[in-house]
Amino acid sequence: MIDLYEIPSLVLCAALIVALLGSIEAGQLLGRRTREADWDATSSAFLTLSSAAMALLGLLLAFSFSMSVTRHDARQTLTLKEANSIGTAYLRTDLLQPEAAQRTRLLFRSYVDERINYHLASQDAQAVSASLAKAQVIQSQIWAVITNADSYREPKAISLSLLVSSVNDMIDASGEREFARQNRVPSAVIWLLFVVTLVSGALAGYAFGARRQRNWLAFIGFAIMIAIVVYTILDLDRPRRGLIQVDQSPMLALKAGLR
Repeated sequence: MIDLYEIPSLVLCAALIVALLGSIEAGQLLGRRTREADWDATSSAFLTLSSAAMALLGLLLAFSFSMSVTRHDARQTLTLKEANSIGTAYLRTDLLQPEAAQRTRLLFRSYVDERINYHLASQDAQAVSASLAKAQVIQSQIWAVITNADSYREPKAISLSLLVSSVNDMIDASGEREFARQNRVPSAVIWLLFVVTLVSGALAGYAFGARRQRNWLAFIGFAIMIAIVVYTILDLDRPRRGLIQVDQSPMLALKAGLR
């Protein structure tokens, strides 16, 4: 199955509009071949079926939209969570000896820069992987300092516990962000949405054709409306491209506040 995530959203939506108008036209052509007597006898049942298909389409659109919004909100929440956890750990470097504290703060500043670069890497898989690798190296360097009891002022046991806990939260948050980045609406759901859209369009076109009617304004308006909703779903589900992106202001504010 083709991975829809690799295809630009505008291309997918343009293809959907063309395919939907084509399915409507195909339905019309079939409908025009239906005898009026046959249509009169089956129109009630057919319209019921067509209405059910439209209801299913609406349900799938709502379901897909809800999935993409939930994932977008999770990514935004995790960005704020990570910024807060880094800020807390940075403040607790005051528990270290002056020399160790200065070294650790420099590492934290480098780490924040790398986490910002992680987002700026956009959809470049190699750049994302490189940024994650650099961040993990810095994490290891920070961890090496804070797990050394000799780096702390007195009382060492309490200070070590506080700082290690906050740095552990920071490391966990980075892993959660990476998982959230890759946690997208399954392609199978999007494919199903496309199929139901085309079938619904064909059924609507058939009904118009059987009645010997044609309304391209309604057809085009329907296709554009569906495409806009689908584009929004795809855009929310692709946080590193498009119009709707995860707000990085918590991380940028953190960087500005690290002194």
